[in-house]
Amino acid sequence: MIPCTGAQEKLKVLINGWIHIPHSYAVVNCMQLIHLYKNYGDKLDIYVNEPTYYNNEYWDKKRAAIYTDEYNNILRNFKQFNRDEDDYDIEMRVSFPHNFTIGIISLTRSLTYSLSYLYIYSIICR
Repeated sequence: MIPCTGAQEKLKVLINGWIHIPHSYAVVNCMQLIHLYKNYGDKLDIYVNEPTYYNNEYWDKKRAAIYTDEYNNILRNFKQFNRDEDDYDIEMRVSFPHNFTIGIISLTRSLTYSLSYLYIYSIICR
């Protein structure tokens, strides 16, 4: 259950992660966004911020809408986070390099999705 402080007040969530590239982190992030929107859209105020891609020159050429029209429309219509105007209660980060710093605005709760392909690769190749 998503906690709310008031009957009409929505929890403000900043999703700080990749969306528009065919990368596993972006797929995780997009599926998470779609799930949150479909199941908790009436309880959450969702903002997105897409950080710079790691190896930007490569990924900028790979930008693509890879989902169904329904999912792409959901992803396109999230509010873009504006650092000067918006505030949030919790931040979720899905990008690389991993960012474990304190929240952008204040001491908010932050969750960082991290996975090391090098570690997985080293286990598989033993």
